[in-house]
Amino acid sequence: MLSRAEVLRHVLQLEKLGLVDLLPHDKVRLRIPKSVRLRQDGPISRAHGKSVVTTFISADFEQSGGLFRFEVRELSKASTALLARRLERLAAEFNEIAELDSYLPSGERETIGMALGIRPYVVSWAMGLRVRQGASAPDK
Repeated sequence: MLSRAEVLRHVLQLEKLGLVDLLPHDKVRLRIPKSVRLRQDGPISRAHGKSVVTTFISADFEQSGGLFRFEVRELSKASTALLARRLERLAAEFNEIAELDSYLPSGERETIGMALGIRPYVVSWAMGLRVRQGASAPDK
């Protein structure tokens, strides 16, 4: 167990780093956002990104009260770019809502994951062995 002096020394270090404010009566206020977002190209995303996504996608969404949709359709490059912009806006809205909810007590919130993505995709089981001109090998 840490002594009061040791705890105070660590809190003062955190205050120096701009992470907390030390208030009267030894109260501490966090100066960091209540919600944390990982950088897409950051070290945690690079190290754990694929395994987290695999675990996330393999879950039973209906059983946990979630929603999962997978759609495959043919689109032009312009329509794909339009959808990409809409997904970016949806991701931004997701983060804005999370920031608003971060002020609620933790008992009123739960961690929610949202996966968004679009990419070229060949449905090999439906298309047989046919590969379109300019397309890469079929996905499995």
